[in-house]
Parts: sequence; C-alpha cells; structure tokens
Amino acid sequence: MQNNNIDLNPLAVLFFGPSGAGKGTQAELLRHYLQEISDRKIINIDMGKKLREVVQEGRYAGRKIDSIISQGEFLPGTVPVYFMYDYLMEHFRPEDHLVADGVVRTAVQAQAFHEAMYFFEHTDYKVIFLELSDESIKERLMGRKRSDDTPDKIQRRIDEYKEKVLPLINVFESFGKDVITVDGEPSESEVHSQIKTVLQI
Repeated sequence: MQNNNIDLNPLAVLFFGPSGAGKGTQAELLRHYLQEISDRKIINIDMGKKLREVVQEGRYAGRKIDSIISQGEFLPGTVPVYFMYDYLMEHFRPEDHLVADGVVRTAVQAQAFHEAMYFFEHTDYKVIFLELSDESIKERLMGRKRSDDTPDKIQRRIDEYKEKVLPLINVFESFGKDVITVDGEPSESEVHSQIKTVLQI
C-alpha cells in the first residue's frame, strides 16, 4: 500500500557488479519498495531481460547476441547503449524514478549512462556496486544450472569482469560520483536493507 509520499525526490539508481551478485534481485526489491513509498512512476531498465527478448525474436541480431553471450563474452559496448537510449527516450521523464541493472559493463556504456542522466535531469544519480568474492560468484552461477554457466565460461566471465567492469569504479569517480559499495554476500533481505540505508530511504 502506498503512503502517498509524493515529496520523495526523483531517484535514479544504477546497479553494477559481477554476475551472480544479485543485481537483478536487488533492482526488483528496490523497485517494489519505491512503489510502496512513492507515487512517482518507476522506470526499470533490465538489460538482461531486454537482450533475452531480442534473442527470442529470432532475427539476425538476436542470434548474434545469443552466440556472444553463450560463449561467456560481453557484447560490444554500443549494443546495450542503443537499447538503453531507445527505452529511455520512449519511457523516461525527469520526474520519474529510475532503477537500472546490467546497462554498464564498459567505459563506453558508463559514459553513455552518465550523459543520459544529465540529459534527463538526474544529475544526482546513485551508483551501487554489489561486491562479491570469486568463490561466491562461482557457487551462485553454478547453482543456476544454465547452459552457459560452465566452470570455464564462468572463469572467463570473472576475468573479463575484473578487466573491464571493475575499473568502472574509477570511471564514475572521474565523473564526480561517489560509488557506493554494498556487500553482496549476505541474504537478499540484508543486502536490500543495506541499500535502503545508503540511499537514505
């Protein structure tokens, strides 16, 4: 039930971190919480969901995306950027809340997200980095029992994450942002509580 807290300022939150850290889960929990405490519209960008939809359409782009992801590799930086801007242009307004997950894995994507937030007048957007150990990443991904979650592919994903994604902390800091590190090891509810605390909501 909403408490009609229409005075809550528009909030934009970007989740990033390794596969298995719970970005999608925490984005969903935050979205539901915002629905309870605010009357503002909530825009949710789930890049993984969007890419799966493209794959299911069966066109060349979908087959290509599926091929790259199934090898445990990252998509070219501009592909997620296109989907992100396309979605924002259609749905997003400065007065809305935004919860984004999986849209930033390269410096190109970080720059695009930063510029998009300024375009949509969300200059005070928050960046939450969900931290997780290599051992926990492997354990969680193997537990999903997906065809692309083999030990070799998971290790390749971890290596590429450390090479390309982890340095994005420095990229966002160069934009003047304070990247908020949240421990992704505890239970979903504990992590959610941490996030509400750091966002002061």
